[in-house]
Amino acid sequence: QERYSATGRTSGAYNKRDGRASDGEILTCRLIDRPLRPSVVDGFCGDVQVLAWVLSYDGIHEAQTLAVQACSAALQLSSVPTLTSVGCARCTLSDDTLTTSPSVTEAASSTFDIIVGAGSDGSVLMVEAEGSFAPEAQALAALNEAVDEAQRIGHAIGAWASALKKDVSDGLRPYPSELESIVEDAYGDAIREQTKALRQGDMASSRKAYGDLCQKVDGLSLEKDYTRADSSRVLKKLSSRAMCALVRSEGLRSDGRDLTTVRPIDIDMAPLPTAHGSVVFTRGETQSLATCTLGDQSMQLRVDDALEPNTEKRFYLQYAFPPSSVGETGRTGAPGRREVGHGALAEKALRYALPDAKTFPYSMRVESLITESCGSSSMASVCGGCLALLDAGVPLTTSVAGVAMGVLLDDVDDPVVLTDILGIEDALGGMDFKVAGSRDGISAFQLDVKELGLKAATLEKALAQAREARLHVLDEMASR
Repeated sequence: QERYSATGRTSGAYNKRDGRASDGEILTCRLIDRPLRPSVVDGFCGDVQVLAWVLSYDGIHEAQTLAVQACSAALQLSSVPTLTSVGCARCTLSDDTLTTSPSVTEAASSTFDIIVGAGSDGSVLMVEAEGSFAPEAQALAALNEAVDEAQRIGHAIGAWASALKKDVSDGLRPYPSELESIVEDAYGDAIREQTKALRQGDMASSRKAYGDLCQKVDGLSLEKDYTRADSSRVLKKLSSRAMCALVRSEGLRSDGRDLTTVRPIDIDMAPLPTAHGSVVFTRGETQSLATCTLGDQSMQLRVDDALEPNTEKRFYLQYAFPPSSVGETGRTGAPGRREVGHGALAEKALRYALPDAKTFPYSMRVESLITESCGSSSMASVCGGCLALLDAGVPLTTSVAGVAMGVLLDDVDDPVVLTDILGIEDALGGMDFKVAGSRDGISAFQLDVKELGLKAATLEKALAQAREARLHVLDEMASR
């Protein structure tokens, strides 16, 4: 949490207290969580809360990467068992010059900005990047520089903590190998068929079939004196193994596509007659109803973060993911952390295509309402948001599209990159890599991983594959 006293200020709220987390703080919390979570040993069951406080801020050295490094160091000193020590580094590009650990001013004036979390073994664990349509080669150069620096920092944290670390917790729940054999014998064929369920039906029927399979596996596990948690771990591992085997043996995925094909796209422009701009963007079974509302300066979004006081945004994108979009019931109202993160990513992707304030002196609010989801709703928000802005008459400098990439890491030496991943491929795969940009280059990309082993060379392949997919989506958008 960022304290107002860190910059010699008090909150603008009525009671002057530091209140709920701002969007900026939520994004930093996600930046901390994303690289640390996959570094914890699978099967650790203890509750872990890591708190980071900004108590003093000089306005020169940014706090985000320092917060990740501090939390990584705290985790290494604790009794939590980890697979690697995590480092975090920031790298910017300006005038073809790479700068590692830039100042706040240098980062603000750069044309490309990337934050990377990496393990001391060189595994890439998290990437957050944005820029003014940087070519893939420049993005890769910045990525490699940041990975090297993050690895160096991670190694230093691990070496420092090794002599101070407490005893490792015994709160590990061993993987139930015997249950895996039992479930494989009883339901192995059904699990392998389930990975191909989308070839015969839609997502709703697939979810129902998977729910029925979960109940059967749970029943068998309880009968053998195992827990539902054991059942869930085994079923996920067997499902992931079956999906990887299917792709490697057939070259086809759960829904019958090959590795590089984008799902069918449908676009309905201006479906809402009273909105300034609107579009329904559908890719497969993921759909975004995007709207754009224009206004004067009074509609700008006022941001009063502790470290960035009294700033105003003339463009902002807000993302909503109601539980009905995946056929569930649940809480609605204030956005959760995931919604804040997805909206921020889509906003970054579109920001660099906006006209300047002199050319277009209006405030722009884009909302992406996800009406159905089967993977990559944030990238559907990028595509839908771009089209809604155009429908509202905003003279964008270029069109922007996004696509989510996945990877299968069952064989670390031969990873398989997947284009336009499904929800099941996100859940069972090793990576969720979202890339957005124009025909000329990248405006934003974000990486999350589920396990160690992902190397920068694999991301180079994924970026090239993502470019082909992005150009295809842009062609589809231009034809409507």
